[in-house]
Amino acid sequence: MGRGTGRFTRDADGVWSAHFTGEVDESRAVEIVRAVDTGYGHQVQRAVLDRLRERAPAAGLWLESETTTEDDGVRLVFAVGRDGPHAG
Repeated sequence: MGRGTGRFTRDADGVWSAHFTGEVDESRAVEIVRAVDTGYGHQVQRAVLDRLRERAPAAGLWLESETTTEDDGVRLVFAVGRDGPHAG
């Protein structure tokens, strides 16, 4: 496999561009960008989920269940209640 380098830049409007040099053809460049995009999406998802779990109790919500879907989505089910998950 050939060697090359890649660089991501962001313009004044916040639009990202990927620039590759060396022996990186278009299909490999697209593959790299998609992999980076997927990885970034997973990082954002983890951060949002962590924030929801952390802030839920202060809002009177208690995590009842968490399910990961086939497409790597995450479904959270919260119960509403001021006294915690076992209040009755």
